[in-house]
Amino acid sequence: MDADVFVITPVNAYTSADLNWSDSGSRVVQEHEHPDTRHVELVQTTPDNFADYDNVFIGYPIWWQEAAWVVDDFVKENDFTGKNVIPFCTFMSSPLGESGTKLAAMAGTGNWLDGMRFSSRSTRESVQEWAAGLDLTKPETASNILIAYLSYPLPDGVDASTSASRVVVDGQVSGSVEYMANVIQKNTGGDLFAIQPAESYGDDFNTVADKALSDQQNGVLPELSDHIANLDQYDTIFVGYPIWWYDMPQLMYSFFSEYDLSGKTIIPFNSHGGSGFSGSVEEIEELEPNATVRTDGLTLSRSVVADSENRIVTWLETIGLKKSA
Repeated sequence: MDADVFVITPVNAYTSADLNWSDSGSRVVQEHEHPDTRHVELVQTTPDNFADYDNVFIGYPIWWQEAAWVVDDFVKENDFTGKNVIPFCTFMSSPLGESGTKLAAMAGTGNWLDGMRFSSRSTRESVQEWAAGLDLTKPETASNILIAYLSYPLPDGVDASTSASRVVVDGQVSGSVEYMANVIQKNTGGDLFAIQPAESYGDDFNTVADKALSDQQNGVLPELSDHIANLDQYDTIFVGYPIWWYDMPQLMYSFFSEYDLSGKTIIPFNSHGGSGFSGSVEEIEELEPNATVRTDGLTLSRSVVADSENRIVTWLETIGLKKSA
């Protein structure tokens, strides 16, 4: 690609012992098991002259079916508006999976392209062929569409809700709302923003469900882990969420409490176990009285989400927000 190279370098470098995934006491295992310890300070977060680049390849190894968290600050702290972003990774057996889409949601800006996973058996020629086949046309303008969504997949890809499900498409596992958000992003060109708690709800179904119910019963508004930096840029906001205990999760109430969406158009979408929107659209209207909340949102049963790409695309066409091919 005749490109410049920037190495994402931790201040506290990882030693071979730190990276020993078979040692339960190693740094990387401890960081995996305790996500609140994963912040990795970088020697330099933003490359020199970063604004001059139209295309940014981001490469990383896969750690426990996700992008090595060493890249998180690079992704969070840089503005990819107007840039193509191309993820690529190395791993012996696991696919790229949802690692690229999670980074895209973490970034909140940029035109993120489909990435590629390379194994030790990949050849120089196969890498060149992939790179040469990419469409690196510069995005014309920043998007005025945001897709903000809550999806809380457990480690095995199950969506943590009162009726668990998982979406597996082309070998990639994701939560049901995350899958819907990715289809919407692909067909609208909007930016992704993942709504997540600052403090983990846990990593097994019963723990998450109990915590969600407790928060609901006690009116708790959990703190969110990330925040939208450029809200004024967006006119249209898709808002996606699962139904937990016959209502929006309390994390969504935190989201609407934090952001005044006056003057914007809100388009709800969700997945459910049988209760549809469960009154949540009317609730959003009350929480955001000065926004236009469309009542023609999309609600899908979690049991059919994996087979619903065409239905989602048809819905986007119907509401006039599918981008031109």
